[in-house]
Order: sequence, then structure tokens, then C-alpha cells
Amino acid sequence: MGWVFLLDFDGTTTPTDVGPFILAHFTGDRWLAPDQAWERGELTTPERATRQWAMIDADEAAVGALVDRVALDPHFPALVEACRRRDVPLGILSDGFDFYIQRMLANHGVGGVPVLANHARWNGGRWRLEFPRPDPPGEPAGAWKAAVVRGFQAAGARVAYAGDGLSDRAAAEAADRRFAKAKLAEHCRRHGIPFRPFASLADVHADFAGALELPGMEEVR
Repeated sequence: MGWVFLLDFDGTTTPTDVGPFILAHFTGDRWLAPDQAWERGELTTPERATRQWAMIDADEAAVGALVDRVALDPHFPALVEACRRRDVPLGILSDGFDFYIQRMLANHGVGGVPVLANHARWNGGRWRLEFPRPDPPGEPAGAWKAAVVRGFQAAGARVAYAGDGLSDRAAAEAADRRFAKAKLAEHCRRHGIPFRPFASLADVHADFAGALELPGMEEVR
């Protein structure tokens, strides 16, 4: 199969963490307590998100109008095109929600990118969330992403992964090549996991050929 390129969305494919941006806009700082409990391992991802989105009274139109103000990383379309030219499958794995991911991809003319994410819909006067790929009990946040990585590997592919957050740890550890920033980079350094640091997808794109062809790629610990 060659290489597969998988990316997180919030904070990786976008400069802004879209979910927290939405929550902060509509709930002030009330969303922070569930988030901090999640970071301490006291809440699962579905528990955290369910509590947070229950605080949002705004409907789909209002949240969508806010999302329309958020930009993708401007280098993402070029990365998608580079993968297509090299016949490298590229997809998004997100513990965020398809509602805003698909809207943002459409807003920026990026079509045909597979997305695995949670579901959010405004129905009956409230947000209704679905989590089709919950983490197994006792597994770290984002363990389902690692399962996707290992699925490609079992089919004979090597996987490059780019992420920035705590829910990317398991996928990055499982991947064959890693691009990391922010909390994911801190995790990789702490545990001696080789990775390529990036500030934006311009760095990932610039390093793209070396990352996939292997020779000449300098990794850090």
C-alpha cells in the first residue's frame, strides 16, 4: 500500500482549536471545568463533550456562522494535492465533530477528504452528539485513532501522522512517522518518541518528500 497520511483536525489542520473556540464563544469559561477533568482522566471524551455542548443554547445556524469565521491552515489544500499527486491516501481523524469539520472543508474548497469524527446535530432545541468510535475502557483518549493507524499497517501500509493534542498520543505512538506540536510534541519529548516538529502545515508540506521517502529526514527526540 505504500504510505498513508493521517491528520488531526483541531489545532493541526486548523491554526485554531475549533471546538474550544465554539465553546468559549457560547459558554464563556464554563466549558473549562469538564476539559480539565478530562485532562486528569476523570471524564471520557464523550462525557466531557456531552457536558460541554449541553451548555450551548445556540442553534446550528448560529454555531455555523461562527465556524465560518475560522480558517483552515492555508497550506492544507497544497498538502492534500501533494498527497493526491503521489497517490498517498490522506484522511482526517478527529475527536471533534463532523458538523464543523465538513463545513470548514467545504468553505475552503477542499473536497473528497475522508473524515472520521464524532457527530453533532441540532435537534429538538439542543445539540445531540454521537460517538461512533469510543475509546475502549481503560484506554487513553484517542485510542480509537491508534486502532485506525494499526488497521492501515495491518493492510501493509506505513502511516505518517500529524497532531497536536492529548487525544493524538496513541495514534502518534503507533505511527511510523510523526509530525507533532504543542502538547503532543511535549509528550513525544517526555517519552523519547522520535518526531518532526511543525508550527504549521507549511513545515509538514516542506518536509513531505523526505518524510515519505525516508532518506534525509532528521527527527528529534
